[in-house]
Amino acid sequence: MSKIIYKKKPETDIVKRVERLIEQEKKQKRGASRWFWGMSFLLTAMAALGIYHSFYTESGISLWLNKNAPRIKNDMLDPGEGQTGEKSVQQADTLLAQRIHAYNMDFYGPKLKPSRELFLYSYIFFHGRDDNDLTYLNRPFSGDSAISLREWLLPKMTTSSSVVFPLNPRLIALDEEQQALRRELRHYFATPFVPAVNKAIKNYLDTLKIKGTDRFNRLKLVENFLQRHPEYLKTGRRLLGQLTAADQEMNIRLGLFQMRLGADYGAVNNRSLFGWMTSDYKGLKNALSRFSKNRDSASLKKAWLNFKKDYAQNRRFYKKLHFSVYSNLHLLNPLNHSLTIKRIGLFGARRKNNVHGIYRHQGVDLIADAGSNVYPVLDGFVVYAGYQRNGHGNHLKIKHDGGLISTYSHLQNDALWKKQLRRFRREGPFYVKSGTLIGHVGTTGNIPRNDAQYGYAHLHLEIKVKTHAVNPLTLLRLPYHIQN
Repeated sequence: MSKIIYKKKPETDIVKRVERLIEQEKKQKRGASRWFWGMSFLLTAMAALGIYHSFYTESGISLWLNKNAPRIKNDMLDPGEGQTGEKSVQQADTLLAQRIHAYNMDFYGPKLKPSRELFLYSYIFFHGRDDNDLTYLNRPFSGDSAISLREWLLPKMTTSSSVVFPLNPRLIALDEEQQALRRELRHYFATPFVPAVNKAIKNYLDTLKIKGTDRFNRLKLVENFLQRHPEYLKTGRRLLGQLTAADQEMNIRLGLFQMRLGADYGAVNNRSLFGWMTSDYKGLKNALSRFSKNRDSASLKKAWLNFKKDYAQNRRFYKKLHFSVYSNLHLLNPLNHSLTIKRIGLFGARRKNNVHGIYRHQGVDLIADAGSNVYPVLDGFVVYAGYQRNGHGNHLKIKHDGGLISTYSHLQNDALWKKQLRRFRREGPFYVKSGTLIGHVGTTGNIPRNDAQYGYAHLHLEIKVKTHAVNPLTLLRLPYHIQN
């Protein structure tokens, strides 16, 4: 019997071949998947590393700025800087004298005489002009060493416990203003820079590409940047300026009040006042007794002799400064047209007449047509209206703020003048504004007719600070023409 041989079915070979192809395809897909996920992981890791590095750098600068902001602000802002406008030593001295006078003569001031203003000015410089303690009030009070002189003086004017002195609203407001400003400054110095400043500093540091040891110079670089951009610290400068001005006003006002109080205790002259200002009542008594033989009195006497020299040196200088208090004052044109003056009519011109003989001209003669309108140079009270035959003729005197007095002479004897005269006689002093018509240019008084030198219509304008004549042209600040 023959052996039967079966041939392989071709379908079986095909199936196996297909299975092999499928298996190969699966392997390829698994390899591609592993490659894809590997690359994805790598790229993700690289991105994460970049983001982390960027975040770390950014947050590092931010943390550094936040930590060092108080130090940078303290280094960049001088607590004694203050916006006082002082550009030179002379301007600083002038400004101080102006403030002493202004705080003495304003509504809340004690109205001490000018020599007392000079005394306080000299006393401030005698102690070295410490802006933090301008009038030497932080020293211990001799009657109670547990408190300062400032703490003894201030309640007398700011609390109802005083039975002698009325409450001073300005000192109360100043005290509250100082406390509020100090709170704001403490908060400003304790907090980081605002986001806009932080961003500007970061951008600046990024442009420098700081690496390695350069990071140790970061503080200096930031300070240099802020010096070139002061606007980023304007808030701090504003607060410091306001606090400096408030501190100075408080010191000056308390210094003036201390002198006023000294008069009540018997400070009758500069020596006794110096004793009072330096050592309170004990110093005053030592000074009045021309200093006793003990050690404290000897020391006080030596200080007084040194102060006396400084006072004498400041006297002439302060006299000029005193009247420069009005250096910022701008008087209005009393004629409201261009100014023309004869040389003989200038302030201080040497003149001669039959009444006064040779004298110095105390005002300016502003040439104008008879009947020209005359206006006050500032708002004020008419304190005199009358006639002087051998001098001013028909004239008005007007008192202004700060002790300024203006006089308008040789006014025309017309209906307006008669109206002004009747009003003054009926009401007494009355108020006028700078734009009010107060008279017309005339020739009344000591103006000789047909005299080429003096016989012409003009307004004689005088300006006085208390009893001291001041050149009106320096305060008018207007161009003028001089005739020979």
